[in-house]
Amino acid sequence: MCSFRAGGAIRSLQAEGDVPCSQGVRYKVVNDCQWNSKRHPTDYPENAHWSPLCGTTHNSEASLFSIGESATDGVKLVAETGSCSILEDEVTSCSDDGNCGAFLKFPCDPFSGTCKSEGVVNVTEAMPYLSVLSMVAPSPDW
Repeated sequence: MCSFRAGGAIRSLQAEGDVPCSQGVRYKVVNDCQWNSKRHPTDYPENAHWSPLCGTTHNSEASLFSIGESATDGVKLVAETGSCSILEDEVTSCSDDGNCGAFLKFPCDPFSGTCKSEGVVNVTEAMPYLSVLSMVAPSPDW
């Protein structure tokens, strides 16, 4: 239903613990969501839509979400309404603490089941991880 691609330097695919990048790397990030009645003809809703893709780069001290952990208010708001406003505040606070990069937001047509958004992400040795999220609505019952 949705693919996420990041194109950039091959060295970024090295396993954690390999020789780190000594300088920043820029990636073009493409979020390509194809939820439409042609591809998903059973029970496709008339009001299908995606929220913007939003998130940040960060170090190992920070995370937007973790398996087994409770979601932050910002992650909950993205999941429930598609709004990235509280998540942006959380990223700003994390950035002020030195654990996150800038807030990232790649918008798409909010009233369409298809969404192709793209932008540039700067990854550095200090901020080598990328966490992003988006909401699909209404939630499909698959």
